[in-house]
Amino acid sequence: MTGYSAEELKSMSAKELDDPEKSPQYIPEIMKQLNEKGSVKFEAVQIRKNGDPIHVEVNTKVKTIGGDDFIVSVCREINRIEKKLKATWRRATRFSMRPVAWQGWVDGNWMLKHLS
Repeated sequence: MTGYSAEELKSMSAKELDDPEKSPQYIPEIMKQLNEKGSVKFEAVQIRKNGDPIHVEVNTKVKTIGGDDFIVSVCREINRIEKKLKATWRRATRFSMRPVAWQGWVDGNWMLKHLS
């Protein structure tokens, strides 16, 4: 996804992957929510090894391991999710099936809309 090898990623911090122009804007709010709730899901922009931006969904939790607290994050590329949704939509319309609902990202939130 990022173009970095596993060895390269082991020596990097999450901050090194974040888009330096965007991360300062949302990191304080994310940390506040993480401290209050213990977990948070948000969208972010990271930078691939070749310099291209990548839009990701980040699911972050605080985990206690051996008495120490760790922040554990899992990132998924949003572009792949959107491609899967579009492919499903095309399959449904190809077989003359009338879709009854639409899912997608709207203003940073995952939405489900029932079609009439």
